[in-house]
Amino acid sequence: MYNKNYYPTPKAVIEQMIAPYLDGIKKMNILEPSAGMGAILDHLSGWSVGVQKTRLYACEIDQNMKATVIGKGYKVIQDNFLNYSGAMNFDLIVMNPPFDAGEHHLLHAWEILRAGHIVCLLNEETIKNQNSVFRIQLGILIEEHGSVEYMGPAFETSDRRTKVNVAMVRLQKKAAQSDVKFNGTGSATVNEINLDSTESSVEKRDYIASLTRAYQMAINSTQAMYKAMMEFNTFVGAFCSTYDSPKLMAAFFETSRKSGFSDAHNEFAIAFQKHAWNTVFKNTKASGLMTQKVREKFEKWREEMGGIDLNQENIMMLFDALIQQRKVIADECIVDAFDKITSYAERKAPGEKWKTNSLFMVPEKFIIPWIIEKSKYSGSLSIYYRKQDFLDDIDRAFCLISGKAFPVYGASKEERKSFIKTTHEAISEWCSDRSLPEESEFFEFKCHIKGTVHFKVKDHQLLAEFNRRACTAKGFVLPDEEKFRGKARRDQKVK
Repeated sequence: MYNKNYYPTPKAVIEQMIAPYLDGIKKMNILEPSAGMGAILDHLSGWSVGVQKTRLYACEIDQNMKATVIGKGYKVIQDNFLNYSGAMNFDLIVMNPPFDAGEHHLLHAWEILRAGHIVCLLNEETIKNQNSVFRIQLGILIEEHGSVEYMGPAFETSDRRTKVNVAMVRLQKKAAQSDVKFNGTGSATVNEINLDSTESSVEKRDYIASLTRAYQMAINSTQAMYKAMMEFNTFVGAFCSTYDSPKLMAAFFETSRKSGFSDAHNEFAIAFQKHAWNTVFKNTKASGLMTQKVREKFEKWREEMGGIDLNQENIMMLFDALIQQRKVIADECIVDAFDKITSYAERKAPGEKWKTNSLFMVPEKFIIPWIIEKSKYSGSLSIYYRKQDFLDDIDRAFCLISGKAFPVYGASKEERKSFIKTTHEAISEWCSDRSLPEESEFFEFKCHIKGTVHFKVKDHQLLAEFNRRACTAKGFVLPDEEKFRGKARRDQKVK
């Protein structure tokens, strides 16, 4: 069943909407704030217009329609457009908003647009009947920055018809102008100015005045540039390392040089969003559930969405999803840890993996290779970077079973008292000081310089529950633990 506000835009109306912008439309970044099933987007990306899908963005509140739009390859950056905070930069916004809230959508579009054009379809009563402060505000906006064309019942030929009389509003928002005005070509030299001529003395004085003013403004702008860079480093530094921040800035300048500000801004926004979301995961209790696999799934979803905006609504949406799927995520985390440990287990011959049979359990003692690496230059020891998430995910699994808290980055001194001592942390400390105990919250371990670490689970009941949860989730028959442990001891004696 259609959403009550869903009235797909007829092809003839779309053509009329975009006609004034066709000359430069292929280079525009375009937003459709109420995408529906993607009629406007399909027309823009079709052969007759030819806008690349990478330049098309959408919002759609209906989840089924949103799935359709994503399936077509378009980037959905927000569910409810009215909650979109405007991280991306657009040149054109093409709108067919809900008829009963058109003024709110158009006013919001004007707010988030930095510079460019808006073309919007409204119920003509929204324009003619100014019975609210929002409609009055919209009327003033149209008078100062745009125009209105009354189209009559333009949706009589739509896939879902209505006799509502429609108005098409066009708005143009100009970019903020610089105080610097230079009337010359920018490439003149002193030799190009005829100092002996008296016929163009006014032009010469104007030209020289422009040069000197541009020179002075360039000098003065260094202060503003420094201030802007300090602000950039301050705000970006809250999300990025000192290594990543300069890379983002360099990429921004390179893209702006090649493609202009709009493309550079959007490229930066998408790259920066990844760092911002990672910070949310790291600095909140969500990190207790965010295993490597869960983070990878979210990142894939974020990329499919086209760079979902970091705002309060989307953060809460993510947290709600994590809470609702807590049991599923916990089972995945436990199974993932189980698979990671058993992937290195040997039963009969070196390198042979445990088989899917009645003996498929994590024993009290197990060995994981390639955890520690030795520096070729200093000889110092550290955890191999590819095994950091590995160790954390195993600890997360045991935390989920035991009910203990996995550490949250940036927690207060008081909060840190309730967190476990992670295996990652314990091994890192041992690498710096080999006299320290080889023990974490859940494991005793023995590190070997060749990189291998031998683990012993401290809590047998916790291990039994870990095996039970993992085998149940995987559909394995859980073996008798005592028989298994007795066989394991006999196998060790044989060896």
